[in-house]
Amino acid sequence: MSGKVTVRSTLSSYFANARKTLGPELAKAMETSAEHVKDELEAETGRFASRRSRVKHLKDSFKIKLWKSQIKAQIYSTKPYARIQDQGGTIRPKGHEYLAIPLTPTADRRKPRNFPGLSFIQKDPHLPVLAKISPKGKISPQYVLVHEAKISGRHFIDNVLSRTTSRVGNNVHEAFKRALKL
Repeated sequence: MSGKVTVRSTLSSYFANARKTLGPELAKAMETSAEHVKDELEAETGRFASRRSRVKHLKDSFKIKLWKSQIKAQIYSTKPYARIQDQGGTIRPKGHEYLAIPLTPTADRRKPRNFPGLSFIQKDPHLPVLAKISPKGKISPQYVLVHEAKISGRHFIDNVLSRTTSRVGNNVHEAFKRALKL
């Protein structure tokens, strides 16, 4: 009988010590994993970034929120267009009839209402445009106007998660080994 009590007592103290170290070890593993996933997301979105792309700004918008007491992490973007860039979808104008798609670098840097001297031109069956018209009558389209725009998703999150899942699992496994001193 005393052998069982000794084993039970030893196991109880072993698990009590493991519980004390497991929480902090898992919290460290979670933090390390979240940083790794965030770095991968930044790298993934950076591959698609161009000078005229909102993805360029998306790359630097990822944040990490940690709940160490719950061993939980969230990686999110502060940009409102992050979901549509990742998953795709249809964009429709809010409060206007058209979306203005910039056609030139100059138009890309400003909104149509802040672009002086634009004229609305529509020739059937073509899409309407906002264009600058020179005094000599030369037409320089600056924006094409559409009722909606469909964006295909780039699936940044799925791509990153498929690449990082095993590393996150390894981090958690190593945390358990350190906590249990295996």
